Amino acid sequence: MAAVFVVPLPLPALAISLAVTVPLTGILVRFRANYTPKSRIALDEENAAPTCFTYTYLGTARRIYRIEGWRGFFKGYVPLLFSFLCVRFGMALFTSYEPNVRRGVPQILPLGIVKTVVVTLLSIILGVPYRVIVYRSMVTPYNLSFLDPIGSWNALLLPTLFPSGLLSVTAIITVASAVFGPIKALMLTWSNNLAYPISNLPLALYYILEIVFTIMITPLNMIATRLAVQGSDATREVEENSAVGETVVRLRDEQVEDPYTGVIDCVTRIWDEEGWPVLYRGWWFALLTSSAAYFL
Repeated sequence: MAAVFVVPLPLPALAISLAVTVPLTGILVRFRANYTPKSRIALDEENAAPTCFTYTYLGTARRIYRIEGWRGFFKGYVPLLFSFLCVRFGMALFTSYEPNVRRGVPQILPLGIVKTVVVTLLSIILGVPYRVIVYRSMVTPYNLSFLDPIGSWNALLLPTLFPSGLLSVTAIITVASAVFGPIKALMLTWSNNLAYPISNLPLALYYILEIVFTIMITPLNMIATRLAVQGSDATREVEENSAVGETVVRLRDEQVEDPYTGVIDCVTRIWDEEGWPVLYRGWWFALLTSSAAYFL
């Protein structure tokens, strides 16, 4: 796909890379999934917002460590490893692409139109169960085990593998990445081929595009996170289950509040219940990770 740059790595290198990225991603997912209503519209049986829950990225990290220890940072490692292997297999199956990396910047994929469309459609279709399985495995308060596959699958897949609205928001994110990805790669390639100070012009355009892309994509990723984890836990049952104990994040209690019915409903409820800044949780994370590609 034109928006996805896959640089083949040996399996040990991939495992080590995920050991670094999974904790950072897991903190971000939990930070976005955490339901923090305004005090004036708190749940009926409560009089104020749940102050015991954190409102920052670093606060979420501290809470994970306090409640779950180091093990909590690696929730979702196996699903992510499996998904990366599937991506590598898919790229090898549909393309004969050999990555041309210069100054840490992958060059534009030489895919034809048909292959680009096929890979994009597959990314949209597979992106929904990917988000559901990975995000829920990171957010769930239960310790998933290979020794109890049925219980683990039930915790991840119930009530549904395709939440309402998640397919559409995943499609928007994928298509936007397919449009912006080659353009940003072109700017970096152009900058690498020019001499200083002329090379600063395409580099400046790259960062402008990166900012615009972040402003547009961050709310979509926030919505995708909420839709993916919706219904994955019966919040009240979890809180009453002594085997689980204190949870890292608080999910929206669907026994009290109506579940999100789609993208527009999700945006409206987040705006009304928690405030519009919540839609941009982790914007700096997305901007830093994507902008850092130039300096790798």
